[in-house]
Amino acid sequence: MVFTASLNLTNQDTVNVLQQLGTKMQMSDGHAAFDSDTASAMEITGGKIYMYNLPFSTTPNILVNGVPSTGVDVSGVSYDSGILTFTANHFTSFDVFDTVYVRTDGDDTICNGGTNSPVASFVGTNQPCAVKTIAKGISQVSTEGTVNVAAGTYNENLNIDRSITLKSTSGAANTTIAASGTVITINANGVVIDGLTVTNNSTSGMGIYASDHSNLDIKNNTITNIGNGENDVVGRGVVIVSSASPVDDINITNNHITNITSGLRTGSNSVSAAAIAVGWSTGTAGITNLRIEQNTISDINANTSPWSSTKGQGAYGVLINHADHKSSGNMGSTIEAQIINNTISDLEGLWAHAIGLEGDTPSAVVTGNTISGIVDHKGGTDEAGVFFQDNLSGDTVTISGNKFNGGDFLGVAIHPDDVAAYGYQVNASSNYWGGPDPDFDLVTFGDVNYDPWWMDSAMTLSSTYISTFNTIHTTLEAADISNNIDTCGTTPDSCTGLYFEKSITVDEITTKMGKITFNSDLDLTSEATQEFLQNLGIYMEANAGSMKFDATTQAEMKAAGAEIKMYGVDALGYIDGTTPIIVRDDAGNILSEGDANYPTLSSISYVANDGGTITFSTNHFTQFDLPSEDQTTPDSGGNATLSNDTPQVVVTDPDLELDLSIADGTDNPTIDVSAFITGGTGNIPKIDINSDDPDNADVHIPATTITGPSDWDGVIAAPTVTTIDLPVVSGETSTLGTAIEVGFSSDKLSFDNAVRILLPGQAGKRAGYSRPGTDFTEITSICTADTQEAGDALVADGECKIDVGSDLVIWTKHFTKFASYTQTTNDNNSSSGGGDGLSDGRAGKSPVCNDTKPGSAPILLSTFAGINSVTLTWSTASAPTTYYLVTYGTKSGSQQYGNPNVGPAGTTSYTINGLSGGTTYYFRVRAGNGCAPGDFSNELSSSPSGGFVAEPPAGFEPGVLGTTTEETDQTALVAQISATPSFTPTGQVLADTSESDNGNKNYLWLLLFIPLYFVVRGLFKKK
Repeated sequence: MVFTASLNLTNQDTVNVLQQLGTKMQMSDGHAAFDSDTASAMEITGGKIYMYNLPFSTTPNILVNGVPSTGVDVSGVSYDSGILTFTANHFTSFDVFDTVYVRTDGDDTICNGGTNSPVASFVGTNQPCAVKTIAKGISQVSTEGTVNVAAGTYNENLNIDRSITLKSTSGAANTTIAASGTVITINANGVVIDGLTVTNNSTSGMGIYASDHSNLDIKNNTITNIGNGENDVVGRGVVIVSSASPVDDINITNNHITNITSGLRTGSNSVSAAAIAVGWSTGTAGITNLRIEQNTISDINANTSPWSSTKGQGAYGVLINHADHKSSGNMGSTIEAQIINNTISDLEGLWAHAIGLEGDTPSAVVTGNTISGIVDHKGGTDEAGVFFQDNLSGDTVTISGNKFNGGDFLGVAIHPDDVAAYGYQVNASSNYWGGPDPDFDLVTFGDVNYDPWWMDSAMTLSSTYISTFNTIHTTLEAADISNNIDTCGTTPDSCTGLYFEKSITVDEITTKMGKITFNSDLDLTSEATQEFLQNLGIYMEANAGSMKFDATTQAEMKAAGAEIKMYGVDALGYIDGTTPIIVRDDAGNILSEGDANYPTLSSISYVANDGGTITFSTNHFTQFDLPSEDQTTPDSGGNATLSNDTPQVVVTDPDLELDLSIADGTDNPTIDVSAFITGGTGNIPKIDINSDDPDNADVHIPATTITGPSDWDGVIAAPTVTTIDLPVVSGETSTLGTAIEVGFSSDKLSFDNAVRILLPGQAGKRAGYSRPGTDFTEITSICTADTQEAGDALVADGECKIDVGSDLVIWTKHFTKFASYTQTTNDNNSSSGGGDGLSDGRAGKSPVCNDTKPGSAPILLSTFAGINSVTLTWSTASAPTTYYLVTYGTKSGSQQYGNPNVGPAGTTSYTINGLSGGTTYYFRVRAGNGCAPGDFSNELSSSPSGGFVAEPPAGFEPGVLGTTTEETDQTALVAQISATPSFTPTGQVLADTSESDNGNKNYLWLLLFIPLYFVVRGLFKKK
């Protein structure tokens, strides 16, 4: 700032102002300001302000305190080489500005365009309001400035002669420039045209035209209704010409160009219609940094008349037609042009090219464009998405990622003259050509490399799938797996109805074994899935009654679900839809139906085709087997019969209670519960096993946890009659009753809950067990009751026995070999008679020791009455003791029947089963040894409940008593038989051996009951 008036620096006030001027005055680029105190002090001094380094090519406008200046504010304004000078008539803030506002209600005479305000009531000139015309705004704005155009329609042709931005404040939808001919002509570098609608009202001309100018940015405009169909009318949206000067940095982006029309050519000049045309056929200089991006181009129409004296013309979306090398030898080129992400549709002319590269375009990139609706009336190669002509550098152009929709025009074509003259190959891989598997003879012309291509419009599916799936198809066919995977190559993300059918060829005879058809559309695009399919010949195994898939990595395929067919099942004996299906995991282990991975099997059916076909649906891929020829499965009620034809039952339902029958003579019957076993242990359902062999055992296994060795295969041997080595006891003979083997022959199986084993007809005998690696062990513990509760109370791996009627029941928590047997003392006395004077069931057996009789009698402590049973408990007798004898009678003091085999020394409890209900029995216990019996205990009585039983309990015989026995009132017992006709007796009550007048009668009753005994026993004999 230079003060123009003389200053009196002796005035202290003036000095004070000057001293503070450094902080009171603000100056920066295009800006000067003073605070109010300084302004008042300096108002009378006058001052010239200089602003340096301004960018404008013409004198910029000045804002005074935010308002465009008037003659009252400043004077003497001059501008030269970036220096603005003016004299301030008062002091405030001063700014230069580069924006002019245009409004339809502005005024070109009064207003200077300094604000976006209407003319209002201003008078005079150079007022701070908007101008009315865009042309006035252009004349007012400084170079590099902006002309802001408010909403409205402006009917004027524009000539932009300086570097400015012409911009709508309300967008193209609200701001229109309409004129005839060429609407906007650019005659300067560095011009931006932004957000306008440009139309020439369908007259001949162009929307925006620039010749030999660079740094142009044409964006966000709508260019529409340019040209018409009359003769020699030209219609073009944006035209950028380079005739003699190089052109650089041209950006044509995000414009909507539509309804561009040209007419019939009758003269020498081309009138082809084009949305965007760049270059000049006689251009000699280059065009660089051309970017045509994100424009929407549609409805470009040219005359379609034949090419003759008058000529139809071409319709172009984007035309680069720079330098006619072939005809004129001009060598201008459009270098590295970028034609990106444009949408071009609905072009029709004598020829129609969405993108015409009809001049030299080295290293051009054409990508991301969507092209459709290209129609020509010439035929041949002139209906194209991208067209090459007179292009020396076609082999350097990249065309990729474009969508040539419709498939009814050439996506990429090379003019036949270029094919003949240059012979280059165009790289047009990775484009979408309108369908998954196009006929490239119909969508390309010339040497066009189109492989690979995108098969879907979303460009996610590469054509490489076609060759991949064709290879898979061929490989599988060679492995006798027919399939239709080759049809999925074009739709790998949604393959429908995919199937694989396995056959076996022997002696040139092919037999179908199995087929899988996927129910849902499959996405086969993952490399893992393709690898799986490629190796399906290894992963898929199909044999008679078996289909196996190794699909552990294919969760997608598992989730899809499939229909499976097994062929040739008639030969396996399966002829209806009730066929059981055994499911295994990928390791071949049978799956429990309770397993989380157990599939849902549905729609099981049978047809007689192909040797019998079983069909079912599944939602999981694993191994499916029909039971083999020697296997069976339970029916829905849990019933199954094991026989020599089907000696093994396979169990998979953890909730199905089983009732198994073993046919007489079945060798090695087994129960496969491996579905429930992991690492040698698992939970199994309730299993009842009943054998038709009268010498075999019946077994009841409750629902329980079973444990075997870790390598146990989960197969339980059902009870089979076997042999066993009984223990050798000096001086005694062991005689085998029944021996059965059950469980696992190589090792022990243990149960959390006790298992009941019934040995028929073996009551009163000893019992024991053995298994490999252990000695035979006698079972001496007597069960407290024949109930699951009593059995479950056993210790781990414990066992006990109990007589039930004529049968021997063993409750056990382990499986092995079990046997019933008797053990008698050898008779070493050679004298006749053999009596020892004691009728205790051991007569004729000479003592083999010198023991005295037991030192004391046992004390009978209690009785417990059950159903047809009484349980006795007593205290032990003093040694020497080797056995206990129990006697009973139906009168106090009457010991009619005795059993000397109730247990060894230490036994303190015994349950007598098979007693008659409602009868009072009187019991005594006596200990004994190999030399002499001891004294009897006290007597206790008890009355069991239940029905009438005539036969004495198993193991009890008459006369196995002491030295004397009182007479039994046999008449009363016979009366009971007569009084209970509704109960079928299982035996008879035998008389004792006491002598009386009724002795002969007793023997007579014996003779009468013997036939009845055998009849009844035969009725109840186990079948």
